[in-house]
Amino acid sequence: MNSTRRQLLAGATVTFAALSVRRSWAQSALQAAQDRVFICNEDSNTLAVIDPNSNTVVHTVNLTSFDEDPRPPFRLVTGGVTPTHLAMVRKPLYHGAIDIHGAAPSPDNSLIATTGRGTSNVYLIDAASLRVIGNLPNAQASDTTNKESLTSGLLVGREPHEPTFTRNGTELWVTVRGEGRIAIFDVAAAKAGQTTERALRGYLDTLKGPAQAWFSKDGNVAFVASQKLSQVDVFETNFGGDGHSRPKRLKTVDIKAQDPRAFTPFLKTSPDGQEVWFSHKLADAVSGWSADPELRPLDTVALGENARPNHVEFVENTRAKPSTSVLREWMTAAREMLHRAALPSSIDPARWAAGKWRTSFSLWGAKRMASGQILRARACIPRMNKTNCQTRRMVAKRFAPHSMFRILSSHSLSRKSR
Repeated sequence: MNSTRRQLLAGATVTFAALSVRRSWAQSALQAAQDRVFICNEDSNTLAVIDPNSNTVVHTVNLTSFDEDPRPPFRLVTGGVTPTHLAMVRKPLYHGAIDIHGAAPSPDNSLIATTGRGTSNVYLIDAASLRVIGNLPNAQASDTTNKESLTSGLLVGREPHEPTFTRNGTELWVTVRGEGRIAIFDVAAAKAGQTTERALRGYLDTLKGPAQAWFSKDGNVAFVASQKLSQVDVFETNFGGDGHSRPKRLKTVDIKAQDPRAFTPFLKTSPDGQEVWFSHKLADAVSGWSADPELRPLDTVALGENARPNHVEFVENTRAKPSTSVLREWMTAAREMLHRAALPSSIDPARWAAGKWRTSFSLWGAKRMASGQILRARACIPRMNKTNCQTRRMVAKRFAPHSMFRILSSHSLSRKSR
């Protein structure tokens, strides 16, 4: 690991996204017209389905049980009043999801899995029809009620966090934070609408507070992070001829040096499969490790006080696959530019350095960018009721053999004191 990687990640933020995303490394390619973004709404217990080509919500997947019955106790809005989130889920006879979390795609893009943290279950959604698998026709269906009755999903145990499909798509691993184990489901059985008893292959005991499981690129190794211990479990998956795993713990790795506060919610392997990156939320850092059974530490990058990194993601742009070295160069240059030139005179540099303000910036790369050509970066500084944006130019320092693409990286657009 060298300083350029450290500078890149130190300058990056919790979310790093490319416009017109075609595929992530958790799933296979889609045509641009088929692209969809699934967003979990924890308060309303719905999934917003967004078309990234038009940036519009095209559908909402309902995981509540409201309005299945026309009588007032079953309605979301009663007497013209919409309840608060707490009141919603405590309504009489409510049997819908509580605190849905995570929207994980299957490798073939046919399914979306999401957990109900407060209902101890996981739901599967057909990504084509956008129907919740297991729902039944509503006997009281009418123009004023839902057409279907919500399923109970697959029951897994207390406080399930993040679902993850295995690389071959045959299993779904759900970390159960409240019980220190992972529920492993047969995807084919679950997709067919089988009950928990029939679809559950078994539980895998792991460390306390498992937050997420993720797999090496070849699927032979599973890494499990924890939100209660400064440790990572490493398992050999041992997939057999039937396509199912027979996990065996290889080792438990101490990560106290990287995560002294014992709160690592997410992880993800790099596109080339060589590294696995963890977010250490309360330690305000991310760390990179070798994505192999040895799980050797490569680097730890501090992101600044109260950065609170959460999800880790690698995204490939539709028009190019930017090399890490180029991104390092551009983002490092942008970060330096922002600190030197983009601060409005009203912002005290000392307060900036102390982390009182954050900034957002965008980079545009030109086709076959040669050394000496110009990049544009736009810096936006949030103020009380408006955002002050300035554009600066910078010179590319190295050859970047890629087609035109746009990279977005946005820091928290709020003051640290919020």
